[in-house]
Amino acid sequence: MKKYASRIALRLSDSERQQLEKLVRERKFKNVSQAIRAALKDLVAKHGAT
Repeated sequence: MKKYASRIALRLSDSERQQLEKLVRERKFKNVSQAIRAALKDLVAKHGAT
């Protein structure tokens, strides 16, 4: 299992949280944190900040 050293706080709308939880229920991600990490990875790749 990968270890993560940093933790951040994040405020989401109810709708955003529900969308993330739906992805988890559909087994696209193991948990909400994993879904957020995947989205962040895509954002960084899109903007070339590697």
